[in-house]
Amino acid sequence: TTARPLSATPDPPDWAAHIAKARQHLRDGVVAEQQKWNEALKRVQKLLPRLVERWNNRPINAWCHGDLHLGNAMMRFPTAADTPETCVLIDLALVHAGHWSEDALYLERQYWGQDQALCGVKPVATLARARRELGLDNGEDHSTIANIRRVLAAACVPLLLDREGNARYVHAALEVLERVLPQLSRC
Repeated sequence: TTARPLSATPDPPDWAAHIAKARQHLRDGVVAEQQKWNEALKRVQKLLPRLVERWNNRPINAWCHGDLHLGNAMMRFPTAADTPETCVLIDLALVHAGHWSEDALYLERQYWGQDQALCGVKPVATLARARRELGLDNGEDHSTIANIRRVLAAACVPLLLDREGNARYVHAALEVLERVLPQLSRC
């Protein structure tokens, strides 16, 4: 509706404040597995300065949609035998410069706790493979960058219970933290 220039990257969230508020939500007693969550968030807070520094210094190498979900993707079916199926993205209000994995992670996160809905597709791995096939460089540490974003997103789930309060989703976010944090303690 209004023209505005895109900055190099969107302003970074205040991850420390978000995670501190998430821990406060835990104290309010509205989250299942409260003790496990508290322990996981303490571990995130210990690593947070390094994680945020690494995330903020990620390569900015792509345009990101910013709100990638199935409602914003439309299939265009071929009208001729030699025309391939294509996917067209709509609702471009949140487009920004970022790391190529951001949209794949956004899509993946929406299906935490509903893995079967993705029919075995792993969005980050699938996009990485497609980029390699097109001759694009994924960067040697793209897995670490993706894992950092997974942890940052998962750690904020208790903060967003009003929007993301599905019990399976909340439990799956905790599982992401428990699975990925040990890998990042070495980064």
